[in-house]
Amino acid sequence: ASPTARDHLDTTGRAEGRSEGWIVTRASEIDSCPMARDEFITRTTRPPFFVVAICASLTLAAVYNSGLPMPPRAVTEAMIVLLPLVGLVISHQRVGGRRFPSVAIVISASLLIVVALAAILNGSAGTSMLVLLAPALLALSFATTGGLLAEDDLRTVARWIVILGVCQAVLAFAEAQLLATWAQNIAATNGELYRYRPNLVLDGIGRASGTMGHPILLGLICAIAAILTLNRDVVRSRPIGWALFIALAYGVVLSGSRSSVAALIVGTLVYFLHPKTKTRRSLRILIVLALIPTMVIYISEAIAGARSVSIYSLNNRLDALPRFLETLNRPIENVFLGEGENFSLNTVADNQFLTTIGVYGLIGFLILVSGIIFALFSRRPTVTATVMVLAFMALSFDVLEWGFSSVMFWLLVGLSHGGKLTGRTIEENESVSISRGDGTISLAHRT
Repeated sequence: ASPTARDHLDTTGRAEGRSEGWIVTRASEIDSCPMARDEFITRTTRPPFFVVAICASLTLAAVYNSGLPMPPRAVTEAMIVLLPLVGLVISHQRVGGRRFPSVAIVISASLLIVVALAAILNGSAGTSMLVLLAPALLALSFATTGGLLAEDDLRTVARWIVILGVCQAVLAFAEAQLLATWAQNIAATNGELYRYRPNLVLDGIGRASGTMGHPILLGLICAIAAILTLNRDVVRSRPIGWALFIALAYGVVLSGSRSSVAALIVGTLVYFLHPKTKTRRSLRILIVLALIPTMVIYISEAIAGARSVSIYSLNNRLDALPRFLETLNRPIENVFLGEGENFSLNTVADNQFLTTIGVYGLIGFLILVSGIIFALFSRRPTVTATVMVLAFMALSFDVLEWGFSSVMFWLLVGLSHGGKLTGRTIEENESVSISRGDGTISLAHRT
């Protein structure tokens, strides 16, 4: 409440040094603010560098399949994986008091071992071992760094994803409805424009892909960003939040992906069903009661429409279970460790679970399922809802075969139970010493 006290806090905070993103100072030193005596004031500083690096990796993953000028693909993919790790090394003093996400690290490290064993068992087919290990290295990188995100860091990353989603929605509008040449040039993936394919959700226009490289990925990022806008910590103004939600939902529609629209409905339903959602109980019940029949009706009509418009695509997805069971008829080593690069189907799998059991075997499949289940039981409603979006999309799309969706999934696995400190809460009438990463020590007392 006292400007003089705040100025003094800034001065003493800088004098004592900064650690873990917090400034800690003794308020009793501030003579001009008697009400603050014998209490402690904490303030956050700028986010650690590894948080900025995660945002940079998400941005690269969202644009490197577009028509924008980019470094060679291998260089870009290496940057996506390494940037968070380099940022973590640079920010080591700022994250010294945070607890590493042990479960998420075990899950991603297990995937790395399985991928390596599958490559050794089946041979590399002329592909370097580093390239074969790249998906698992990405998983380990983002599961680790995601688990170190504190609440403020998580808010920063969430807001950045919303910005990326809004940019994609605007670009999709210019690409599919305004037919702007510049937007179509940006959206071209290897010279291919999805605009020339009919939109399966909105009649009369083509499908948009933004810079994502595929319409389903455009629908995915817009759906995830839309769910994030429901969180008041991400978008504090509710009118702005709902306006962004509507704009992003329209971005999902412009993708022409029926599964993305269904995933958005499912994710929104899960968000309002989560017990930690900060929404009035009566409003939550009303929204849930409205969403359940909407979800059932839409999915039913989408399947019925697919039978007449895109029967091949529908059958390809519905045949996933029989093809899944066929993978269990392989030699025992391939059942458990997969066929690696040698696994192939007559058609595209369009199902991440089928692809995983085919390439990495039953063990890889169980690792994927364990990662999904682990992340779904997060105490954060937005995390649970966005993981559900990705899990739902995995039934009709190879989400881990694309950079952005893979980064999002493993980032969510890490942060689902992350953001914890290695210390504990100070009890009343207790005095403790706080040892910082920069070597300084502060005294703390809670009255």
